[in-house]
Amino acid sequence: MTNYCHLSYEDRKNIEDGLNDNKSINQIAKEINRSHSTILREIDRNKIFSQPSSFNQYKNNNYRYVVVFKG
Repeated sequence: MTNYCHLSYEDRKNIEDGLNDNKSINQIAKEINRSHSTILREIDRNKIFSQPSSFNQYKNNNYRYVVVFKG
């Protein structure tokens, strides 16, 4: 039987930093030694869209995922 544990604040911060550095989900997962599905679920739970700074960015769909963790 596998033991499960919650992500630590440090893990969440590493996910946030990895996304802001445009790293892939698999890269982030390897760095924090977690499954890529764990990373995806965490992002889905905590993602927000940043506001585009201009209409051209909005028009070109240049949205960026920003993960904000409460803590």
